[in-house]
Amino acid sequence: MITTVLDQDGDGKLDQEDLRILTQKGTEIGKVMGTKAALLASEAAKSEIVKDAVAAAAVGAAIGVALPLVGPAAGAVVGATLGAHKNLTKK
Repeated sequence: MITTVLDQDGDGKLDQEDLRILTQKGTEIGKVMGTKAALLASEAAKSEIVKDAVAAAAVGAAIGVALPLVGPAAGAVVGATLGAHKNLTKK
């Protein structure tokens, strides 16, 4: 069964040529996904809520460094959450 699924050149066996074809296909898919992700990130970065969340995350990370047992990652999460909440409750 696995040979049937992975046999890319139709010769009935799994060999180096099949691995080369699979690698090439994987690379092509990765490039397309990377391009799409970059486009989505670019569009998201223009959003006001994202700008507010990122700014607050930076502040939260800086504060988190100084607090024992919190750390920058947790501080960034709290900051981003508060920044997004602030944006959503603006009038």
